[in-house]
Amino acid sequence: DPIRDFLPTTGKITAYYSPGGFGVRIDGNAYRGYVVPPYYDSLLAKMTVWGRTWEEVVDRTHRCLDEFVIRGVKTTIPLYHKIMQDEEFRRGDFDIQYIDRKLNELMYDDHRNRADMVVILAAAVAAYSRR
Repeated sequence: DPIRDFLPTTGKITAYYSPGGFGVRIDGNAYRGYVVPPYYDSLLAKMTVWGRTWEEVVDRTHRCLDEFVIRGVKTTIPLYHKIMQDEEFRRGDFDIQYIDRKLNELMYDDHRNRADMVVILAAAVAAYSRR
């Protein structure tokens, strides 16, 4: 869970689909119905992507993250998806401090979008109940 300093989350995986294709390798032990225990590192799957150019690697990774489905537990997939969209990362302009520097910015959008959605849903419910 990136929001909670990358603490592992436990629970039952309710849906699982891993991407594939040329230049994509998935190593993992997750499946629908798997219960993620709290006793050890909760790495569910590792995705390795190959390409001839950095742009090809980033684009292929972005596609794979779009296709990757793990439901029932929190994952880092949404964070990685945002990283693949980040212009600084796409340019290859990053170092070992990248996550420390960018995490709040990348996660802020997610929190803001959730907060906006709550407000929109509350307004819709209020408008509907006045009918």
